[in-house]
Amino acid sequence: MKRISFRTVLTGSAAATIIAFSSGVMAQYQGPSASESRAASRSPAAQETVRTVQWVKDTGRDDQKVLLRGRVVNRIGDDNYTFADESGELRVEIDDDVFGAQSVDENTLVEIWGEIDFDDGRLKEIEVKSLRVLR
Repeated sequence: MKRISFRTVLTGSAAATIIAFSSGVMAQYQGPSASESRAASRSPAAQETVRTVQWVKDTGRDDQKVLLRGRVVNRIGDDNYTFADESGELRVEIDDDVFGAQSVDENTLVEIWGEIDFDDGRLKEIEVKSLRVLR
């Protein structure tokens, strides 16, 4: 019978521990990313009606969710832009993370979903939660 030294046992245990922990580190999550999950929770329901800028101005209420289709025609400053459709224009706030890797200019047809924001009873802007390029 072969004798096993303490050093051999210790070396084998250390190697097994390293392999066990490194395999957990090398494993990667294969499901939706956290940003995709956030985007999904900040997206319109499939049955949501596409509204117009004029509808928002005439009928919209503070904190109401709205889906619009049109173009982001210019940047006002920081995260503020002018959004336009066939019925008019209004101000929208779009954070950089909402654009993601999507390239958008004044000719790009997009669908935006967000929350109507009133300030002192007047329409201030749409806080955009998601943006989708329609092409």
